Parts: sequence; C-alpha cells; structure tokens
Amino acid sequence: MDEKKKKQQKSKYEDKKRKLNAKSSTCGSCIADLKKANTSLEANIREWKTHKSKAYTGIAGEIFVTNVFEGVVAKELSKDFPESVKVMDDNVAKAKEICREIKQQIQSLQSLQSTIKVDIASINNKIANL
Repeated sequence: MDEKKKKQQKSKYEDKKRKLNAKSSTCGSCIADLKKANTSLEANIREWKTHKSKAYTGIAGEIFVTNVFEGVVAKELSKDFPESVKVMDDNVAKAKEICREIKQQIQSLQSLQSTIKVDIASINNKIANL
C-alpha cells in the first residue's frame, strides 16, 4: 500500500474513532444523568417511608383523638387518610419500578460503551498495522 492510500485509510479510521469516542462520551453523560436521577428517586422513596413510619407511630398515627382532635373534620380525615396512604404506597411501588428500569438502562448503556471501547481498540490496532 502506498503512502497516499495509507494516509487515506488512516484518516478514515481516525474519523470512525472520533465518531465512536463521541458516542461513548454521550453514553457516559447519559449514564451519569440516569444515576443522578435514580439516586434522587431512591432518596424520595426513603423519605416517604420515613414520613409514613412517623405518621403511624404514637399519637401522630391517630387522627381522631378524644379531647384533642375530634368532630366532623377528624372523622372525615380518619376516612380519607388510609386511602391517601394507599395512593402514596402505589406511587412508591411505581417509583421502585422506575428505579429498576433506570438501572436496566444504565446497564445497557454500559454494555454499549464497552462494545464501543472494543471497537476503538480494534481501530487503533488497524491504524498501528498500516
């Protein structure tokens, strides 16, 4: 292979490598963003569980409290509170599912990034063998 063809081939490989590096960088940014979102979501789930456990302990767990909080409003809140907690529990379950899906996406992106690194190494070998 003459020098001109080698330069053309090297330029072609370098261009492929540049594109792969850009793709790998994008994967890295997406992974970081997904990890950040997952951490935030998991923190919100823990916070909800903490608030829920506090709401159900001691006098705070009772809405209708004789000689403290009673009457029509207390009775209405007593009826609505369990349903509100159920809705929040359902939302927490959905949030946990989203966390699992985010982790799957992170794994997929990491796998893609590994494949890209292998491709870049292959291109580097080809360039070295010109």
